[in-house]
Amino acid sequence: MEAVRLAIKIIEGGGALLIFPEGTRGDGKHMQPVNRGVTMLAKRTGAKVVPVGVVGTHVAWPKGQKKIKRSRIRVIYGEPFTYAEVSTGASDKENREIFARELRARIAKLCADNGLTLSMER
Repeated sequence: MEAVRLAIKIIEGGGALLIFPEGTRGDGKHMQPVNRGVTMLAKRTGAKVVPVGVVGTHVAWPKGQKKIKRSRIRVIYGEPFTYAEVSTGASDKENREIFARELRARIAKLCADNGLTLSMER
């Protein structure tokens, strides 16, 4: 809870906060669901969320490998949006799901546009 309180304080104070919405490094094939905490922070603070695609880390440092390989990594920034802008559902639960799907889709598109197509089946 202390981390959540600190995150809210930073955002409400006008600061920027970097959060990895999947909570772990990907395998370069699948995109994990967005963690609920990301959605909660976006809803509670009304902050603009900037989707970011990171392409190449699965080559430079694959999961399970101890050493990093020299490889190009690309960081791509998408258009910012807020929780309220995409919350078109009939219930709070539905709006949280819509936001998470939208964020996930935007990140996946940024990656795909830069050569990394991710499955979102999980």
